[in-house]
Amino acid sequence: MRNAKCDNVEKTTTPNKECNEAINLLNELREISNGGTILSQEVHKRMDKIVDLISEKYPESIENIITEVDAINRREDYRQYGYSFQLCKIIGKIGGERALMYLIKILNTESQYVEYDEVIFGSVIGLKYINDARSIEHLKKVKTRKLQPHIINHINELLSKLGIEDYQPKDIINKGSVMMPKEAVEFLSHYYEQAKNWDKDAKRYYYVTLAAKIECTFEQSKNEEDKSMARKIVLPFLAAAIAADPDPNNMGWNKFDVDYDKKTLETALKLSETYPLPTKIPYPH
Repeated sequence: MRNAKCDNVEKTTTPNKECNEAINLLNELREISNGGTILSQEVHKRMDKIVDLISEKYPESIENIITEVDAINRREDYRQYGYSFQLCKIIGKIGGERALMYLIKILNTESQYVEYDEVIFGSVIGLKYINDARSIEHLKKVKTRKLQPHIINHINELLSKLGIEDYQPKDIINKGSVMMPKEAVEFLSHYYEQAKNWDKDAKRYYYVTLAAKIECTFEQSKNEEDKSMARKIVLPFLAAAIAADPDPNNMGWNKFDVDYDKKTLETALKLSETYPLPTKIPYPH
């Protein structure tokens, strides 16, 4: 931290009370983030509190925090990417030109580790705090990468906040995929007719996702008849998924008893004729 209070959070040899607090908070945040266990709601609240405290009380620490994120990225220390996620949030909450440019840099950085998605996610959350239109093109670009649905959803939320509606079929499905089953079915049902005209990848993803959510709603029903229908009720949607894309590895095949070498377009079309899509999406009683 480069100010009269504390020249550097990590390196000062005679830290004062304020520096000690900042160091202790960062250490606590690191330990929690790298714990490797499922965290309770209370622990999540504590992390949010630490992020708020550091960004509000020690904004001058931004350079030190940036150095820490760079060091983790340079080492490709995927075990600490959860910590980097929290640090990126702090950078965003501190805000300013330096924060904006750095988080855009993180957004554009790629890694061989899928865990790096957490750092990308942190940069998106940080940019949501800053809310600057200069991030738009970078956000649209990173959307083309294979990111987890919840990250794409946050990117779309930020773009929308910045006045850009950039929803593609994949974005719609991603949004539905992270919703609770009943909510997801209601949301995805709005695109039921549109989906028939989407490209094969989008149709496959849509029908497989919709089938999974419908099955859950029937399984969770208090009506025993609904529960017994759960598996069968989704077959038309899975048949539509494999008719759109008969690739043998398509998850839509999973509920059909078909040998691997029989997973062909011809078989898929026959199944879609046997199990045609209903005119309306089914709901449990």
